[in-house]
Amino acid sequence: MSELEPRERDTDRLASSAARYEDRIDAGLAAAMREKRELDVGVVRLIARVVGRALGRQSAFAEFARSGEGDFKALSPEYLEIYNDPSTPATVRHWLDWLGTYFVHTAETAAIEPANETRSLRRNTTSVRGIEVVFHAARDLSDADLEAIQRELELLDVDRDRALRAYLSLPDVDAGGAQMMERFHDAYAGEFSTIDEALYGLVELREWEKELEQWTAERGLLSDAASIDLDVIESQTRELYDFGKLEGTIYAFWK
Repeated sequence: MSELEPRERDTDRLASSAARYEDRIDAGLAAAMREKRELDVGVVRLIARVVGRALGRQSAFAEFARSGEGDFKALSPEYLEIYNDPSTPATVRHWLDWLGTYFVHTAETAAIEPANETRSLRRNTTSVRGIEVVFHAARDLSDADLEAIQRELELLDVDRDRALRAYLSLPDVDAGGAQMMERFHDAYAGEFSTIDEALYGLVELREWEKELEQWTAERGLLSDAASIDLDVIESQTRELYDFGKLEGTIYAFWK
C-alpha cells in the first residue's frame, strides 16, 4: 500500500506510536499543569501525530501534525472517532481530553492558526565567560535592553549548556521574549551526531523500513527494489523541527 493512500484506522499503529511519544507528551502535560496553562502547540502536534498514525497520512490530524494548520470541523469527527473507539488506549483518551480543551480555547473559530508567527529579529553575538553566544532579539531594543539579555544569559550559565546555545542561535527564537527557558524546555527534542541519526530518532523510520520490507516480500520483489528517500523524509521532518548545529552536535527543537 502506498504511504499516500487512505487507510482504515490502525489500532496497532496507534498503540505503538503512543508508546514511542508517551514520555514527551506526558512531560508536556505535566508542564502545562504545573504552570496552569494550555498545552504548548508542539505537544498538541505530537498528540496529533499519534492519532494521525492510526488514521493515515491523508487524515486531518496527520495534516495538523505536519503543518500546525487544520480545520476544526474536519478534526472533530476524527477526534470523536478515536475517542469513542473502545480499543483506544486509556492514555490516548486522556491526551484527547487535553486536546479537546486546547481546541475549545484556541480554535473557537473554524481555523487553527499556524504555530509560528513572523517576527522581526536581529542577530547578535556576545561572549559569556569566553564562550561565543549567538542570540536573536527584537530590532528595536535599546543597548540597555540587549545588555539586560546578556546578563540574563550569564545567570543561566549558557556557556555550559550547548543545547541552550543551539536553541538561541535559531533565527526565530527571541532571547528577550517571555518565559524563554520554558519555551526552550518545551521545544527541546534531543541531540544527535548526524542528521540521519536525528531522522531515525524523531520519526518512525525503522517502522517504515520494516513495512516496506514486508511490502516488497509480499510481492516477491528484491529487498532493494524500493527504498525510502531520506531527503524527502528530512524535508518533511524540517516542517516539524528546527535543527541547530553546535560543535559537531545537531540539536532538534519543535517548531
